[in-house]
Amino acid sequence: MTEVSGYPPDTPAHGNNLEVIHAESRFCYELRNIVGSEHVTLEKQDLVCYSYDATRMEYLPDAVVFPANAEEISLILRLANRETVPVFPRG
Repeated sequence: MTEVSGYPPDTPAHGNNLEVIHAESRFCYELRNIVGSEHVTLEKQDLVCYSYDATRMEYLPDAVVFPANAEEISLILRLANRETVPVFPRG
């Protein structure tokens, strides 16, 4: 499982900018192309479950991805690096 957070809450990306919304949608579309739609969740109730860990720090991810193998992980990390999106692996 991989948490993907498109933009920190203190950046302009969380504003009402349609270009940003399009960029987030494109990123999630690319994630789905890598792992399949059934392995990407954007549902609030799912995101909350992955918003914290043993550090007791909390941050709501923009998406949670469940890659099946090393190749998918590599593709996700390449995409995140290209788009400068932080990734927080868990599990």
